[in-house]
Amino acid sequence: MTYPGTHFLQFALPSAPFQARQAASSVLGAKIRPMAGVFFLDTIRRALRERARQKRVRAAASWPQITAHINSWKLLPAADESGSFTHTHFIEAAFHFTLDGNYYGGYANSVPMPHREAEQLATGSPSLTVRYNPSNPDQTAVLADDNRGQLPFDIISG
Repeated sequence: MTYPGTHFLQFALPSAPFQARQAASSVLGAKIRPMAGVFFLDTIRRALRERARQKRVRAAASWPQITAHINSWKLLPAADESGSFTHTHFIEAAFHFTLDGNYYGGYANSVPMPHREAEQLATGSPSLTVRYNPSNPDQTAVLADDNRGQLPFDIISG
């Protein structure tokens, strides 16, 4: 019987007892994404993600605008999207706005930047301009063009 994520260990550790293979898979398997490092699949995945983001931005361009307030900041690793060894983190800003007495919210993401710079810039509670879907205000988009100069860093539209 094989467990999810342990199929590679049957070949890598054929002489090891089952318990050793299972322990190694729990340590190794937690850090290895499915098909991670397969350049061709990673390229396709990134292209599909970027295409979906651009589609959301085009749809949101006609939505109404509203002012939102940032609630909290979070520093997250930029992973392989940054394409740089120095720009290792990005800022995720959680925001909220009220519309017809109801609260709605979402997230805005910065461009990748060095960790130290991200720590220094993720402070305060500035306002930003958000677009929302009038038929479903839970669908929001933060566009870079709407927020130039409002935040101390550039954001990624989406």
